[in-house]
Amino acid sequence: MRNIACVLLLFALAPTLGAGEEGSPSTPFTGDQGLSVEMAVEMALENSFSLGAERARLETSRLRRQAAKAEYQPQASLSIRATEFENPMVITPIHGFTPGFTPAVDSTIFQGSLDLSLLLYDGKARRSSVTQSEAQVEAAVHTVSDARQEVVARTLRLYLQMLGGGESLRAHDLRLEALRSEATRVEDYFSVGRVAEVEVLRIAAAVADAEAERVLLAADQESAERDMARWLGLTAERVSSDALQRVALNDRSLPSRQSLLDAASKANLGLRQARARVMASQAEIGIARALKKPTLAAVANVTDFGSSQGDFTSEWWVGFRLAVPLYTGGRSALKIGGAEAAHDEAVQRLREAEQRLAESVDHAIAACRATLARETSLGAAVKGFAAVAESERLRLENGVGIPADFLDAEADLLNAKAHLALARNATLLARIELARILGQLDSAWVAKALRRADPEEAEGATL
Repeated sequence: MRNIACVLLLFALAPTLGAGEEGSPSTPFTGDQGLSVEMAVEMALENSFSLGAERARLETSRLRRQAAKAEYQPQASLSIRATEFENPMVITPIHGFTPGFTPAVDSTIFQGSLDLSLLLYDGKARRSSVTQSEAQVEAAVHTVSDARQEVVARTLRLYLQMLGGGESLRAHDLRLEALRSEATRVEDYFSVGRVAEVEVLRIAAAVADAEAERVLLAADQESAERDMARWLGLTAERVSSDALQRVALNDRSLPSRQSLLDAASKANLGLRQARARVMASQAEIGIARALKKPTLAAVANVTDFGSSQGDFTSEWWVGFRLAVPLYTGGRSALKIGGAEAAHDEAVQRLREAEQRLAESVDHAIAACRATLARETSLGAAVKGFAAVAESERLRLENGVGIPADFLDAEADLLNAKAHLALARNATLLARIELARILGQLDSAWVAKALRRADPEEAEGATL
């Protein structure tokens, strides 16, 4: 009896024991581990409402394509009718008269009819409709991909904004700490008559100004953290710049302009959408032109007649139906003209997209080169200002320096670090924009193009 109870207990616990095996959901972000950029991108893709809406639109387009293809299938319809007449009515159709023939009549008549039809020719309207629906599906697929790129781009922008804000805040805290330390030193010197009172007032003003600026930086950083948390579907308490991992580019080199133009022409999502719209508009012309062409269908019918007394009998017929449009009040010509005008518009939009794509590639290349050059220059400037600030600090410690010079050097160093952080963000954002133009900005690109910054790179304002 005890063995049976153990077996039953194991069966009852089996679903629970297997909950952590293959097929279970991945471990959610808890904030205990660093929030990598790859993790942030995946969470954003899972929580994006705009991407979900575009996926639903894609599914709608696919269903419409199936509906267009279904027009090639035979059509069947069944109708049943019960009619009560004031006076008795002939139950079945009369196909002839013979001596002594009296048709059956009844006030209540039942009629069931099965109609069958198969469209044999429709002026290629169905083919054009299928072509149009396939082009619309292709456009919807590119729209979903474009929405994914927008989600990835926004996630990276928010991520870098938080990183940059956190770095600026930490650098400012270091400066504020140095200012407070210097204020204590100046007050000590003033108490023994080694500096004038104006130096005490100067350093106190600098501390107050730095504290006020920190309030603004902290408010901006809190706002960025809330934006990021909302975007990832997390609470604000679970997202902070300290939880993020600093990132850097794996490869800073740029391919040639022509290779970038060729890649963009093949993979740019906006351009591919424009091409799909041209195909759809061309198919719309075929649909409109089919309105002026005859249609031919094979038709059949089986009808069962009966009354309240029974007397059920059936008859059938088969044939062909030819319909030739003779006059539509100009509707066909207007639809054809409208479809051709829409096609011309789609072609012009495609040419405009091609022109804008070339401009976007050129602007992205220029931005990548400019931001990289600025980052290099500011990196050298930070090293120079750091050396000057250190020199002024040593001069003050040895009693030969001037507090104002030290404050100016610290301010220059902070300003250079802040601009370096912005420049490194700009370098990353320029590459992100270039990847978006090339149609490459997805999770795979993030994993390939970005890496976690080395400790040396992460010092100071490095992202």
